[in-house]
Amino acid sequence: MATKKALKGQLKTCGQKSVKAWVIRWVCGSVGVTPTDRLSDLSRHGCGSGMISELIYTNDCIRFYDRYETSILEVVDEFLDSTGETFGEFITHLHPEVFDLVSLKNALAWFAVEETAYRLLEGFEGEDS
Repeated sequence: MATKKALKGQLKTCGQKSVKAWVIRWVCGSVGVTPTDRLSDLSRHGCGSGMISELIYTNDCIRFYDRYETSILEVVDEFLDSTGETFGEFITHLHPEVFDLVSLKNALAWFAVEETAYRLLEGFEGEDS
């Protein structure tokens, strides 16, 4: 089970301006729900569910993308390496309605946050085994 202490311990291994650090800070700032449940909900329901108030509005998502662009692209690259998909295939599967830079940035911001939550959760589930 993911604990806030274990998550905060991972902050030492990632850059403070990374999506991973942002997700960890968001999860640890949650009240009334365990980190494992928060990561699980995000992995299952995604940013489109509105569960992250900072990533509901398009303008906020674009600001997030612009701030974390390097880290977001690293998450995407790692995903592409693990799946063998091309970037075009990835975008088509990720969000078929991507038709301009704004929608692309929004989709990539959400993907990076969701994928990071999934990886964090997967890491903790691996520890429980």
